[in-house]
Amino acid sequence: MTKACVAAIAFLSLLQACKDDENKFNPLESGFITYLSFNGNLSDSSKYVTAIDSCAASSYVPGVNGEALILDGNCPNIKFDKLTFKNSQNISVAVWFKTSGNGSTWHFIRSSDFSIFTSHGTAGIGISIPETKSAKGSFELDMWTHLVGTYDGKTIKAYINGKLVASTIHKGEISAPGYLFELDGGGITTGTLSTWTGAIDELYIFDTVLDEEQVKQLHEM
Repeated sequence: MTKACVAAIAFLSLLQACKDDENKFNPLESGFITYLSFNGNLSDSSKYVTAIDSCAASSYVPGVNGEALILDGNCPNIKFDKLTFKNSQNISVAVWFKTSGNGSTWHFIRSSDFSIFTSHGTAGIGISIPETKSAKGSFELDMWTHLVGTYDGKTIKAYINGKLVASTIHKGEISAPGYLFELDGGGITTGTLSTWTGAIDELYIFDTVLDEEQVKQLHEM
């Protein structure tokens, strides 16, 4: 192979690398509102939300990237000072979670815009307009699972580990009670107080609707 051919191949490889970089999804430059890494604290990198009612000593364990927050009987509920994250009707929520709970429905992340829940071996996102509908898919117990839920005013979508698993038509304007944004390990099960025990990591909330390629790249980060 001549030097000219080698140079041409190298140049084409460089162009492809530049193109790949241009197309690479950066969640911190893509309409994100809140990012909680849970690396030993409850800080929001955008400073949009601040914890106002939290456990005296939140617990952390190794997560998918650094540390992850534990919600359990010792620390079941953490409230923040904001209600809403949406821009018009657009919203996306992404989180890694791990739990051994396989019982009734627990809304372990919620705000006035959405709820993230597990229910009988499935996980998903719920939206109220005010009638509540959801999109959900199955997950493996005791394994880290990446969940992304999106809503655009017409359709709720749920992605599990980078793949679209459910799409639910739900047209309207988000309209829910004035819930403060919270991480909630407490839940009501057949009239008694139960506790969702699990870990959460890498929580992003966007005021845009992520597409399938962005969801895939976020899962692979």
